[in-house]
Amino acid sequence: MNYKKVLFGVACAMFCFVGCSNNNEEKPEQNEKIEQEKGSENYSYEIEWKDKPEKIEGSTSVSQVGEAKIVTSDNYGKILVINFTYINNSDEARDFINDFDVKPRAFQNGRELEYPGNTSEEGKYSYTDAYKDIKSGGTIETELVWELEDTKNIIELDMGMDGDYNPLSRSTIKIKNSDDYKRNFELEELISDYSVSWKVDMKELENNGRRLVVNKMGVRKSEYGDLLILEITYTNNTDRIHNLINDYDLRPKAFQNGIELDVPGITSEMGVYNYAGAFKSLKNGGSITTQMVFVLENTEDSVEIEFGSNIEPIFVNNVIFK
Repeated sequence: MNYKKVLFGVACAMFCFVGCSNNNEEKPEQNEKIEQEKGSENYSYEIEWKDKPEKIEGSTSVSQVGEAKIVTSDNYGKILVINFTYINNSDEARDFINDFDVKPRAFQNGRELEYPGNTSEEGKYSYTDAYKDIKSGGTIETELVWELEDTKNIIELDMGMDGDYNPLSRSTIKIKNSDDYKRNFELEELISDYSVSWKVDMKELENNGRRLVVNKMGVRKSEYGDLLILEITYTNNTDRIHNLINDYDLRPKAFQNGIELDVPGITSEMGVYNYAGAFKSLKNGGSITTQMVFVLENTEDSVEIEFGSNIEPIFVNNVIFK
């Protein structure tokens, strides 16, 4: 609240009470204007939403599309916030966040954007109600929210999904008065705690329009034990959306003593590993550098890595402990 304006208004009211005329209207003082610097919390971003749909109609549900804005979160940087009205016409209770018939997905730089970890931030956004079950005929108003990678590149919105997994609507949002904001997605440098090497030189792998390059390999100690970590750049050049973790044409599987190795139950450990990016969906041209991580049985026996496992691997290599 602008307390200067409140005190000024109270003063005017008291003055009028003792005989001021109605011509003395309150006028904002010039020194009360807040200068908004680019990138600051108070900076107002202007957006241009091209091909914005009024609503998305699925077979048994509808999402009505409201206004969009860019706000600055205390914890998640610049975020896109869009208002929706969700209507469930099915016979079963459903929630908006999991209704792929009408829910939107946001992409930037070919990568799907993530929801903030907290479902609400006071005065900024709230998508808590998107998780509420709605019975047949029920309606709920909520926001959906995405963390932006930057404020310069266009945001793509795919809304709903038909029977062939194609979006029912495609639109774009451009930030007209962008700044230099950019999130840091760089992985921490992978430094191995053990001396290891590949049996044969790794090579760039490509299958059905997707490409995989292993940049680095190492073994790190962690709370899960000793971990084999592969740093991978994964690129999707197809018209379909893909992610590394579910790309059985390319994703690696690790075996030690003939037994497939598990991945850690948590996608990251500070300063040790991070394979959260393996779950990120990519559009045509999208690329991401992430890790694949495996819990070793020991640090003596070699590890066999199979790349691609739909029918048979397209490439096999071994990690050797020296």
